[in-house]
This record gives sequence, structure tokens and C-alpha cells, in this order.
Amino acid sequence: MKIALIASPTNINRFSPGFIPFVQEGYEFWQIDIYRPLEEITELLDQWKPDGIISEYILGLTRPILDKIQLPVVICPNDAEDFKYENCRYVDVNDREVGYSVARYFLNQGYREIAFYGNNTHYSEQRLKGYESFLNTKGLQVHKFIERVEVVRRYTEYWQDHQSTASEWLQSLPKPCAIFTAHDPLGRSLLERCRQLGIKIPDDFAVISANNDPLICDLVNPPLSSVRIPWAQIGYQATQNLVKICKKNFDFPLTTLIEPSLIEHRQSSDMLYIDNPVLVQAVYFIRNNISANLSVEEVVRHCRVSRRSLEKLFQLYLKKTPREEIVRLKVERAERLLLDTSMQMPEIAEKSGFSSAERFSVSFKQVTLLTPTAYRKKFQKVV
Repeated sequence: MKIALIASPTNINRFSPGFIPFVQEGYEFWQIDIYRPLEEITELLDQWKPDGIISEYILGLTRPILDKIQLPVVICPNDAEDFKYENCRYVDVNDREVGYSVARYFLNQGYREIAFYGNNTHYSEQRLKGYESFLNTKGLQVHKFIERVEVVRRYTEYWQDHQSTASEWLQSLPKPCAIFTAHDPLGRSLLERCRQLGIKIPDDFAVISANNDPLICDLVNPPLSSVRIPWAQIGYQATQNLVKICKKNFDFPLTTLIEPSLIEHRQSSDMLYIDNPVLVQAVYFIRNNISANLSVEEVVRHCRVSRRSLEKLFQLYLKKTPREEIVRLKVERAERLLLDTSMQMPEIAEKSGFSSAERFSVSFKQVTLLTPTAYRKKFQKVV
């Protein structure tokens, strides 16, 4: 089977690990830059004659291409709620869940002043909805600023609009404040504005973005925290769905949503904001000793307070118990080991601070709703 990838170089690179299992089965993939002139794209397709196409939605570019061809198509991601095409299926990130995950993280860090910096795209709107709906249930309102992007920009060429009033908005925000930016280029733009304004990151603003593109997140000062998106899984799912379409099998959802992975923590969000020195001491002690089989009693002894006093502080500021925080951080460490290493479950359990592999499995499923094996399979880099 021959598959044409008509997408930006950024997305082709993101999705390519998900294509590997199909290449090993004899599938052929051919890359075409979606920013080529339409005549060149159609000419190349006429020459190669693929069986199907994997593309992405870009305003003004995708529809003219599909109007010129009569082939099965999978679009990923699809950043237009009203974009529907015959013989076409869609694979996308669950953008609302991206917003949920950042909101949960900021609450766990103790922030109560929360903001969102987005743009006028569908994914930004969906990420804001998830972020805002979760925070609203906790009685918190979100400070918002939405950039109006009128010119189509390539993802990696995002630049500051000097006519924007974003700098004035940043100066108006209370401090300290936690800010979620809709994607990494916006996060980079925000950090650059903060540097120009003399705003300290993460002291004044803790910042988390989404997509986790290293060429952006690691090349800005300070490095930018970001939600990992399982791009390989998206590429794999898009190919799997395209194969079904080519076999005239449409018995699956019009849109397949892929859940985001964990947050890649970097310096831009490395700050705990809790206005109580005893609780700060407790939380940092837990984080620094999470790989040990840590107990609540050890935290109590370290902080030299009663267990009842510590429980009250956790409930007052973080709306959870010390044990729940210990388990959450153990599971978070296990998530990273599952995704970034090939360790077996007993070793992951030990290095995550669980007393046994059985206890690890039970606690992990309680927090993530997945077994460790299912989690690794769902979010691993190469499917």
C-alpha cells in the first residue's frame, strides 16, 4: 500500500515513529510538503499514484488539495470544527484534556491566580474550555488573552505581533500567577515578552505550554514546560484508520481522539506557591524523597508537627491528604519511567517508591484509570 503524507515538515517528523510498524509490513510512505504550490502537489500525486493520503488541516491549503483528488483521506490534526469531507476520517488530540491536565497541575502547585494566553484557533479554544471548566468547578476564574492571528503562519515561524496588547495584559496580571499558553510558540512569545518587561519566570509567573516540541521548549530561557502529546500514536492511528477506509470499512468513529500524555517539567514552571512554610517544607520533602518507600509518619517527623496538623494544612491549601499527594507523585514518577525507559514493572515499582509491584499496579490504576502496561502501550513513543 502506498500512502502520501501531505503535511508540514513539523507534523511529518512528529508522526513518523508511528509509521514504522507499517513500513516493516511493506507499506510505502511518501512525503510532500503541504506548503508546496497546489499544482506541484497534484502533479506529484499523479506521478506516484498513492492508494490514500494522510494530511492535516491548514486553513486555505487543505481543502483545495482535497478538491483536486478522489482518494481516501485521514486528516490529523483537524483544527476546524466544521471541516468535513467525503471519504475522510479525522484523528486529533483531545485538546480539552490538555487543558484539564494543566489546570490540575497548577492547583497541585498551590496557585489560585490563573491565566490563559491563546489565539483564535480551534485547538486553542478547546484547550481553554478544558482548562477553564476544570478551574471553574474549583471556584476559580481565568484571566484570558486571545491573540487574533490573521495571517497563516508556519508553526516554527511564530513571531511576536508588535501591535498586540499582550504586554499590557501581562503587566496587569496579579503576581504570582500561573499561565497556560495554547501551544509552544505562544509560550516562547510569552517568555520573550516577560524578559523584555522584567517579569521573572517562574517567580512571578509559572508558565506551561502544550505540544512539547524540544526545538522550541529547550531553546528559550528559561526552558519551557509543556504537555507531551503522543504524536507517534496519532501517526499510527491515522495510518490504521486509512487502511480501513481503503478497504471500504467505515465502521469506526468519524473522529478519533488521542489523550495527551504527562507534562514535561522544565524551569518555567518550577515553582511551588503555598503561603505556609510548614506545608512547603512537607511538599518539598515528599518530592525529594519520593523514590523511597515514604510514609506520612516520616513527613510528620521531618516537619515536627502532629499528623492532625499536617492533614489540616493539606486539606486547607491543596484539598487532599498527605497520603494522596505521596501516591500522586509516585505515580507521576512511574509514568515517566514507563514512557522513557524499558524497565520492567518490578523495577519501576521499586524506583517509584512502591513497596511491591502489586501495590504499584493497584495505585497506578486508581490514579490513571489504566494499568501500567496499558499506559505504556497507549503513550509509548514508538507504537
